[in-house]
Amino acid sequence: MKHDIRYMAEWEIDGPILLALPHEATDWASILPQALVQYKIIINALASQGERILLIVPDKVRAEMILADCNSDYVEFVEIPTNDTWTRDFGPVMVERHDRIRALDFGFNGWGLKFAADKDNLVNLHLSESRRMPLGMYRNCREFILEGGSIETDGAGTLLTTS
Repeated sequence: MKHDIRYMAEWEIDGPILLALPHEATDWASILPQALVQYKIIINALASQGERILLIVPDKVRAEMILADCNSDYVEFVEIPTNDTWTRDFGPVMVERHDRIRALDFGFNGWGLKFAADKDNLVNLHLSESRRMPLGMYRNCREFILEGGSIETDGAGTLLTTS
């Protein structure tokens, strides 16, 4: 049975890895220096494998200084304000429809309105408007609340979710 829309498995997506750098206004504030050390390790590990990284930062100049000792050849800094750093929850959900890849932008409500998500909810739109996504890829689905981290798929029709 062929479906019109196929949710893609994370390992199928050919594109940069979306990360958001921790900053003082995130829940990392109390341990920010330690969190930034871990992000440097992650960025260097990904870059050493040739992975491209799209790094969302609140201040590009400051982020470049913080990450000056990282392998930044594979990092593209994009200045966008965020509430949090967990891009899997608010980043795009990738699907394939009619042999075209789409980036679905669902609404994220900060785990049931426990945390602010107003800035996170604009990240995908900003990425699309700044041409970080190919033209026509972005689909605004923000009226529907779906935390991207609450679903997992194998790309072959199996979808796991929370209740």
